[in-house]
Amino acid sequence: EMTMKKEKKELAKERDEIEAILGSKTRMNTLIRKELEEIAVEHGDVRRSPIKEREVAQAMDETDLISSDPVTIILSENGWIRAAKGHDVDPETMNFKAGDKLLDSAKAKSNELVIAIDSTGRTYALPIHTLPSARGLGEPLSGRLNAPPGATFCGVMTGKNDQLFLLATTHGYGFIGKLEDFVTRNKKGKGIVKVPLGAKILPPVEVNDMETDWVAAASSDGHLLFHHISELPQMPKGKGIKIINIAAAKLKSGEEFVSAVTVINEKDNLYIRSADATKVLKAEEMEPFEGERGQRGKKLPPRLRKVKVLRKEE
Repeated sequence: EMTMKKEKKELAKERDEIEAILGSKTRMNTLIRKELEEIAVEHGDVRRSPIKEREVAQAMDETDLISSDPVTIILSENGWIRAAKGHDVDPETMNFKAGDKLLDSAKAKSNELVIAIDSTGRTYALPIHTLPSARGLGEPLSGRLNAPPGATFCGVMTGKNDQLFLLATTHGYGFIGKLEDFVTRNKKGKGIVKVPLGAKILPPVEVNDMETDWVAAASSDGHLLFHHISELPQMPKGKGIKIINIAAAKLKSGEEFVSAVTVINEKDNLYIRSADATKVLKAEEMEPFEGERGQRGKKLPPRLRKVKVLRKEE
């Protein structure tokens, strides 16, 4: 009887303790903490796997899975585009549809974007890996993009986001823009260049060095002007400022306009192709044509005055 009374007393005490713990959140937390501390002392040891903080997971970009192969983008005057493998391709030797010919080309990587610009000054972006092969004649950009009615495509641009380009019109205005400012996912494009009434967009020209590059601009009557590229502003969009001077009356009537622009380094020669002849101007021959932005320039020799193409010749 004494043993049973003692056990009953002990059980009653244990019951009161359990009820006290169950009735108090503070006591419950204290009990759990003490038990965990005892378990840690009995079974714990030094942590062996380090704790690392990771960045939040991001959805994978499909371009990460595309190989980075050299390609040459080829755009025809009628707006047909294609991509040829390699950078050793001569676009001028490619075949084109009857009545069509080369307008512009650009060297790129297959996992990059190509930016096309149209006659209204709008830009459009397309993944290069989706372009048709140069084994065929390509496909029209108008089938992929929603350009304004009557618009034609005037050039292509490729490169890294910070790559600079000279954008200019046949009225002689231009500015320097950054490729990332031209990118858009909208099939209707993005307004970049304000094109004066009656003017056309000239093919964009890559800018490599704002310290040592020069702008070469030629008018349709044979005036040629060189000026340092730093005289042009860097802008995300707009009309730009005057590169070479042409009388307003001649621009309005279409009697004279800018027929070609390019960018050359101070160590490069200048290749000129006119309707009647071709010539490579060396550095010492360029000096008479040097001046400040917005000047008239100096006339080329008679056979070179109908300038069709200007480009750097290394």
